[in-house]
Amino acid sequence: MNERVLRIIDHLKISKSAFAQSIGVNPSVISHISSGRNKVGVDVLESIARTYGEISLQWLLTGEGSMIKKEQDSSELKSDLRSLRSHLNEMEAQLAVNKAQLELLIKKYS
Repeated sequence: MNERVLRIIDHLKISKSAFAQSIGVNPSVISHISSGRNKVGVDVLESIARTYGEISLQWLLTGEGSMIKKEQDSSELKSDLRSLRSHLNEMEAQLAVNKAQLELLIKKYS
């Protein structure tokens, strides 16, 4: 996994120090990973995933597949968007219920 972190840095064409800063870790962490002194920790993995969403976690963890995620096809994106809209509508409905209940409580105790 250490080698794959170094490949990400090479792909990004930035220094190890800049990469460390971009993912919010001390440069010594990346230096130790680079030298093989330390293995990649969960915190570093999470930071890479959060900062560089285009990097495939499957590739980072296992070395299998492509380093860069393949783009989703439009039908998959449309399905995801419909699901998100449905979830948002449910949240808005619950918010309206909560707001009405809050107003009743305010009237009751005012």
